[in-house]
Amino acid sequence: MISPQTAENTLGLDSSQSVITYSPAYTLVPTYECFNRCTYCNFRADPGTSPW
Repeated sequence: MISPQTAENTLGLDSSQSVITYSPAYTLVPTYECFNRCTYCNFRADPGTSPW
């Protein structure tokens, strides 16, 4: 994460704009179930519940 000041100076963003980051790493998950609760994946479902 970069500081708001760095975002303003480097990226040309003002303090009202957001900076979105991403991870270049990826994991292929064969199911929607995940025990982690990091909120990184938007497809996560609690074990035993349907994602639909």
